[in-house]
Amino acid sequence: MEFTERFLYHIWDGQHLLKSLKTCSGKELLIDFPGRWNTDSGPDFKDCIIHLDGKIFRGDVEVDLTNFEWRHHGHDENPQFNTVILHVVYQHHSNHPFTIKENGDAVEVLEVHSQLDRDISKLLKRYAELPFKETDKYCHFFTGVAPEIIASRLEKLGMERLEGKVRRFAAEREFSDFDQLAYEGIMEALGYSKNKFQMLKLSLVCNYAEMQKRFSAEEDAAELLGYLVKRGGLADHLPRGAVLSKRVVADPPLDVSWTLFRIRPGNHPVVRLAQIAPLLQESFADSLFHRIVRLFSFTQGDFSVREFLRRTQNYFSRSAQLINSAYRLGATRIDTLVINIIVPLVLLYAREENFVELEQTTLQIYSQMHKLPENYILHTMEQYMDDSQKRIVRAKGIYQQGLLKLYADCCHDHNCNRCAEF
Repeated sequence: MEFTERFLYHIWDGQHLLKSLKTCSGKELLIDFPGRWNTDSGPDFKDCIIHLDGKIFRGDVEVDLTNFEWRHHGHDENPQFNTVILHVVYQHHSNHPFTIKENGDAVEVLEVHSQLDRDISKLLKRYAELPFKETDKYCHFFTGVAPEIIASRLEKLGMERLEGKVRRFAAEREFSDFDQLAYEGIMEALGYSKNKFQMLKLSLVCNYAEMQKRFSAEEDAAELLGYLVKRGGLADHLPRGAVLSKRVVADPPLDVSWTLFRIRPGNHPVVRLAQIAPLLQESFADSLFHRIVRLFSFTQGDFSVREFLRRTQNYFSRSAQLINSAYRLGATRIDTLVINIIVPLVLLYAREENFVELEQTTLQIYSQMHKLPENYILHTMEQYMDDSQKRIVRAKGIYQQGLLKLYADCCHDHNCNRCAEF
C-alpha cells in the first residue's frame, strides 16, 4: 500500500491513533497537543506536548514514512532537529528502538501502522487526495466573541507585552547603557529569524563604546564595515559582487555559526551590516540613542504618528552601497524594529528621566501604529478567528502585539485553561 508523507501529516494532526500508545522502546505515550504544522525549515510539527511514562515533554515532532528517512534527509547531522522529542513513523525497520539526533541524544520512536484508530484503507479514502491543512480547533478566546471585546482584550495584552519589554530592558540597564542596548536591539532585529542570535553575539563582542573609540565619526564607514565582517568571520562568505575595504585590521574572527543556506540575498548578514555601518559611523560623533530619541521630538501641536514613522524611515532606511549592492533596509523591517526595540527602550528612558511628554508621545505611537508584517504565529492564530475578528487584528500593531502575547502565554504550551480566564 503506497501513500505519501503528507498523508501521515493528516494522521498525526487529526490524532487518528489509539488512546493507549506505546513507543518502540515500550514507553507509554500520551499526546496532550500534537503541535502546529511547521511551514519553514526544521521538524514537521512544532511545540508538541507529550507524556512519556508519566513525564511531560515539550518540543517538536518529525513525521516520516520509515525510520530510515531521518538519516536519508540528513536530520542526523542537522542541529535544527535537536528539538525533536518524538519521531513518528509509519513503519520502524530497525532493532534499535530510538532515533539519534545530531547532538547524540536518543529520541523515542512511535510506529503508527499498528496503532491507528481505524482501518488505514478508510483513512486513505478520506485523506489521500487532500492537501494538508491543520485541523481547526476550538478556542476559548475567540470562538463566538464579539469583535469589540476581542479588540479590548488584545489592546490590554498588547500593553502588557510592551511593559514586559520595558522590564527586560530595565534589567539589562544594570549592565549596559542606552547606546549599547539600542545597538544590540538593532543588530538582533537585522538578523531576522535565521541570524538574530548571531548578530546579537557580534554586537556584544564588538560593543558600541569600544567601536566609538576605535572609529572616529570622520572615518570612512567602509572601514567599520570591514571590521565587523572580518570580526564576525564573514570575510570568506561575502555575497556576490561585494568588495570590502582592504585597509582594516580586525581582531581574530569570532566563532559564529551563521545560517547562510537558502537565505534571501537581501537578508545576508553582510548586506545587513553594510546597511547599518553608515548609521553607526555617523552616530559616533555623539550618541546613537540620543539621535534616536530626537526622532520623538515635536513642537507643540505638530505631533503625528505618520510624521514619526516618516522620520524613522528616513533615518533607518539605508542601502548596502558599501558592498556595491542596491538592497535597502525595508519599511516593514524598520516598523518592526520601532515597535519591538525603539519604543520600549525610549519609554524606559522617558520614565527614568521623568520626561512625561516623551512618555506620552511614545505610548501614543505604540497604540496607534499600523499593522506589521504577519508571521507564522499570527497565521497560526488566525485559524481560530472569524472574518470580523481577523479585520480587528489587522487594524493596528498593538492588536498584533496582543496576539503574540496571547500565543506566548497560552497557546505555545497549549494552556487553554489560562486562556479561558481572559
